[in-house]
Amino acid sequence: MARDKQKPEARPIETSPGEMATRYEHPAYGVVQVSRSSGNSRLFGSSLKHQHTIRLSIHRACLDRHLSSDFIHARDNRGLVEIEMSQTQWAQVVSSVGLGSGTPVTLRQVPDEEASVKVTPDIEEPDETADRQHARELREKTEQALAEAKERIAELEALANTSGSIPKKPFREAVRKAKFAVGNAPENVAFVHDRFTETMEDAKEAAKTEIEGHIHALTLQTGLEHLREEGARLLEDHRQGGEDDPDE
Repeated sequence: MARDKQKPEARPIETSPGEMATRYEHPAYGVVQVSRSSGNSRLFGSSLKHQHTIRLSIHRACLDRHLSSDFIHARDNRGLVEIEMSQTQWAQVVSSVGLGSGTPVTLRQVPDEEASVKVTPDIEEPDETADRQHARELREKTEQALAEAKERIAELEALANTSGSIPKKPFREAVRKAKFAVGNAPENVAFVHDRFTETMEDAKEAAKTEIEGHIHALTLQTGLEHLREEGARLLEDHRQGGEDDPDE
């Protein structure tokens, strides 16, 4: 059964005085946080008391688009679920993907048992790809830099056209602002370009990791199937060998 799709909701937020960002929220957005804990814990599936443990928690998340970068973080401190494990259990969780019936863990924070389970909608494809988003941001940053430079030049022209002597203090201030606007323009545009390059490199590495994981899973599955076939053949050979042996 196909799930419904929903676009992330976007709204402007102020990250600092004069600095704005776009915050995206979606019911399917989440983050996993893993931390170390110290104490004297009794854990499910272990006969020992553990001084050092691993805690894993899942939170609802949001994405802030700011400075041509994505900043993902938990929406609040109220986690949806939190579990605690020994370091051995944590190693089993990481190394036994798809194997066995599960690793025992100790539940520390869970929803109420009477709460209904809600299926979240799928995340709808964004209106623009990452490269188009960066291209738009690069164009906007360039236009902003040019507009600011033109504004400073207009201030200098206004002072130059003043009748009589030009006031030194306003003139120096206008020159300072013009130098600042022109001097920062290349750095601001280069910053967006660098973020684009980093994003594309991250995407390439993520795709490489996904491909390697898929190959590893296929290799593991192929190996298990080969072991099953080889085991059945060895058992059959053993049976045939036993039938051929003369009775003592």
